Amino acid sequence: MNINFNTNNIFLICYPQGAGGKFISLCLTLSEKILPQHGKLAEKKINEKWDEYRSFENAMSVFETKEKLQRHYELGCFELGVWGMGSIEDREKNSTMFWKQLTNQTEYNFCLMGHSVRADWAEYPNSKKIILKNFDWILKDRGKINKEWIIGDTNNNEYVFDMNSIKNKDSFTKEMINCCNFFNIVIRNTDLLDLLRLKFLETYKIGFKNQ
Repeated sequence: MNINFNTNNIFLICYPQGAGGKFISLCLTLSEKILPQHGKLAEKKINEKWDEYRSFENAMSVFETKEKLQRHYELGCFELGVWGMGSIEDREKNSTMFWKQLTNQTEYNFCLMGHSVRADWAEYPNSKKIILKNFDWILKDRGKINKEWIIGDTNNNEYVFDMNSIKNKDSFTKEMINCCNFFNIVIRNTDLLDLLRLKFLETYKIGFKNQ
């Protein structure tokens, strides 16, 4: 089996490193049809048909691990099995069979992270893009340097997510619902989203020099 580079089941979250994109991916995984960024966990979600609460428990465990270790901890693209360096041949060779299977199925969505506005993962042209904005406060609190971030005009496959919304329950719930509606994603229990939001605010400085 080969990678289907034309899959439209990828959510590409675009943000500067340290700006909170992995948090948004964790929130998205509350949807029963969006997988966590980890091969074995993604397989478990598929095989066990996780509901929103089981997906919430998995997302919350990432923050709990960070608190226990007292260092930055997250899931990621590599853990999901994708290889993002070199030629197309290199990506075929080094990506796992599970990644290849993901790109060839249509039931579940899954996330990749990009650290430019649009340039990363260009080999997957049909990715649905979530482009973050107003993340300066996160970068500042983490001691990260904010680089130029020009979004420009967007198309009908791109949603611009306002990270300022994380500071307020109602604003964040509204922003998440708008994002979900834009991409026809279903997350029913918004109380779980708020618990993740609060946990992010408690833990987002852990492991960074400004902690």
